[in-house]
Amino acid sequence: MKKTKKELTIEEKREKNRKILVLYRTLSVDLLFFYAISYLFLTNVKGFTSAQVVFADSFYPLAKLSCQIPFTIVVQKIGKKRALVIASLGIFFYVLATTFAFSVALLVLANLFLGVAYTFKGLCDSTIVYDSLEDDGHRPENFSKFESKALSIFYLLDSVTSLATGFLYIVSPYLHL
Repeated sequence: MKKTKKELTIEEKREKNRKILVLYRTLSVDLLFFYAISYLFLTNVKGFTSAQVVFADSFYPLAKLSCQIPFTIVVQKIGKKRALVIASLGIFFYVLATTFAFSVALLVLANLFLGVAYTFKGLCDSTIVYDSLEDDGHRPENFSKFESKALSIFYLLDSVTSLATGFLYIVSPYLHL
């Protein structure tokens, strides 16, 4: 059966959206280069001890664990899109605070914000992508394909950016910004 021009346009838009979804999931999974170098940056450039960095980092899983159940309710009340905006702001604050950290208290606060941010992100990100797929009876399979393709691209980019960040760190510790 021949498709009409309108049906072809809808298919073209769906295909474009699929590509955008894969790109979005690839870039939204995690901070691509930051973790690879943050420990070195905090200990060598900022002068924190290893114990201080690990102590501050321990607040990330603590915040993430304690926020799971209450934030499920919060996301239902404020909506997934607003929760993702809050998550992005929390991640931004974490990167900014870590870059300009002058005390362990600020690192702890930054990791608490990161835990809150990734709790929101974890609750919303995948469901928004899943909900955006057309419900043609193959939604779970299509979602799995998107996730696997996005994660494979992410891990490839993560390895390349981690390697590049390591070399750039040798040139100047502030180039990772």
